[in-house]
Amino acid sequence: MRKKDVEKLVSTSSSSVYGKPEEIPVEGDVLIKSISVYGASKAACENLIHAYSHLYGLKTAVLRYTNIVGLKLRHGVVNDFIVKFFS
Repeated sequence: MRKKDVEKLVSTSSSSVYGKPEEIPVEGDVLIKSISVYGASKAACENLIHAYSHLYGLKTAVLRYTNIVGLKLRHGVVNDFIVKFFS
């Protein structure tokens, strides 16, 4: 990005970085407390982006998306998170 003079970066993350939040909806300034490897990896990526932004003056935004869960969802990261959250 530095070689191509990219000035701005928008990245996607996940609400999984919050782990089990105490309140919903979650405000953006809540501490990150991941309870899954997926959430921890997303948090690590956010930290790398923050460091890169600080070091090289890149303007960045990280969007923490939540998952929409339907009745047919029975596998994958979202289902595993829900099972852990409510158990």
